[in-house]
Amino acid sequence: MRESLETVVFDEADLLFSYGYEADIRDITGHLPNICQAMLMSATLSEDVERLRQLVMHNPVVLKLDDGKAGGGGEGQLAQFSLRCSEGDKFLISYVLVKLGILTGKVLFFVNDIDRGYQLKLFMEQFSLKAAVLNAELPQNSRSHIIQSFNRGAFNYLIATDDS
Repeated sequence: MRESLETVVFDEADLLFSYGYEADIRDITGHLPNICQAMLMSATLSEDVERLRQLVMHNPVVLKLDDGKAGGGGEGQLAQFSLRCSEGDKFLISYVLVKLGILTGKVLFFVNDIDRGYQLKLFMEQFSLKAAVLNAELPQNSRSHIIQSFNRGAFNYLIATDDS
């Protein structure tokens, strides 16, 4: 069973040691396989997080998201929106969020299935918003090309489907 473990996640990593879990974590890490992906999630980068990182990780990549002003999502900042609305209103609300400047820069839309992804793409293109659809049915080289084009700025709206 030890060898089948691929990923271990430590959420609220800044609190684990302060809540007295250091001995438990040290015990757990002694039983992890040699190759295992570890993720530490923390709102702050404290000394405890650094100690935990040293204990669990080797050559980690650290992603720091600067705290933006209220609302976030300014230029160069990551913002996430999730809206619950009727199925019929989703495309229109997406368009309005773009046109009002609430969604700026590169935007990633998630949809439930491939058909819905292409429907959203066609809807956006009616308003001259260039978009591409990324889904599991596309060959790998096509998916790579779409991502490269998105990164190059050929279009700012990428529609991803979770249906294969």
